[in-house]
Amino acid sequence: MDHSSVQEHQVGLRPLPRSSARLTDIPLDQLVETDEVVPKVTLLSLPAELLNKIFEDVYSSWQCPRVPVKFWSLSLLVSLEKSLAIRPSIGGVCTSFKVDDECIDENEPGLGVVRTLRLLPNLEYLKLVGDSLVRSVLDNSSSTELPCLHLRVLVLVAPLRDRADPYHPSYFRAVPYSVVRVILRLEGSNKQSSRALAVTEDLELPSARLLGLTLSGAPSNASSLVEACPELQLLDIRGDMLSSAAIDAVAAAAKLDGLKTLDLTGTTAGWKIPEALKYATSLKTLVLRMGGRCADKASFDVLRRLPLQHLEFGGQMVVSAAYLVKLIDGPARIQTLKTLVLDHLGADLGEIDDFVWKHDPDAVEAWLSYGYKRPGWTKTFPREAIDNITAACQVRDIELRGKTLRAPDTEDLIDAKRNEAQMWLEQRRERRRQRRRQEEYEEVGFRWREMDWY
Repeated sequence: MDHSSVQEHQVGLRPLPRSSARLTDIPLDQLVETDEVVPKVTLLSLPAELLNKIFEDVYSSWQCPRVPVKFWSLSLLVSLEKSLAIRPSIGGVCTSFKVDDECIDENEPGLGVVRTLRLLPNLEYLKLVGDSLVRSVLDNSSSTELPCLHLRVLVLVAPLRDRADPYHPSYFRAVPYSVVRVILRLEGSNKQSSRALAVTEDLELPSARLLGLTLSGAPSNASSLVEACPELQLLDIRGDMLSSAAIDAVAAAAKLDGLKTLDLTGTTAGWKIPEALKYATSLKTLVLRMGGRCADKASFDVLRRLPLQHLEFGGQMVVSAAYLVKLIDGPARIQTLKTLVLDHLGADLGEIDDFVWKHDPDAVEAWLSYGYKRPGWTKTFPREAIDNITAACQVRDIELRGKTLRAPDTEDLIDAKRNEAQMWLEQRRERRRQRRRQEEYEEVGFRWREMDWY
């Protein structure tokens, strides 16, 4: 059938007789082609109520692909809200919603994001980045609960510089009970106050299994959030680990019977394992990163009391190798330990292997100056400690891994490449010196020949 005939009439699919059957319920093998003329219908001419029924029928029976929805401009967000208001059934298929306010005008705080959430009844993942959007959710907590009854993951990221305590429980009353993962990267005011704001009411997040917090040095009620998660299994704290807020949050987590994993990442140097952690009788995994010191007897006394199966030291941690060997194979060792990860020291060869040496001497000289990184061996963790720790782990059948184990080999490779690079540069300089001497010799000989001519 040519294009002109399609404009005059439509070829329809006529189902075989079947009582009260929807088109979507009829198998393809029961559909037959017919030349019967089907009246042309413009969808936009149908009543809105009928269109809504059509959309609801389609989305209720068709398993459409569900992909994350992310918005980065004001026009797109406003357009979405209008579309969902006209076709509410479309919002039912959205399960992941992310909005970043970098491109949004601060004069319109929140932009009705709560109104939009009311049109996403099956939302499971919500991430809001920026002051205006996060405030619209936290400020809404005083009136009603977020309209996301199926929400499983909530991520809020914002500075909130005007709030002395961004983790006060009163801000999170709108969080639905269904939330399993709560990640809050809220910095709050930089001003130091004498104490945290008083808590006048209880908060409960009964389904929360994972809680992530970013803490500044100011006093905070972050510990109240931890206490509001009685079924918490994983706590991730980033920030000033020397602050009272971080220490209190760890102490609150240690009292929970179900806490399995604790991940601490510091932003200040010199912090130590909080002593209250020794009461975490169910802790299986402990990860320590950035600036902390675990090089004294008190810190390892805390570790010995924990039923750890996985212990990990991340970047820029100061660790005592002698105490660590005792923790692995000493009389007071951790008998439950199965995995030890050492990532606190590392070496990097850089891009020396990618150079075309004979054509890029400047790049070779740059690599010799700053193109590689040696491991920062310390008195508490010298290079030879790797062999002692490896032997202790082999005796106790403990899995040992991490970039620190590769640091000695990488350091040897750096030394070999340095010698090779320096030798190549010196040979190149010597060739250039010889070439200059030869040119000077030839020039002097030419002058003598000129004198002989005269």
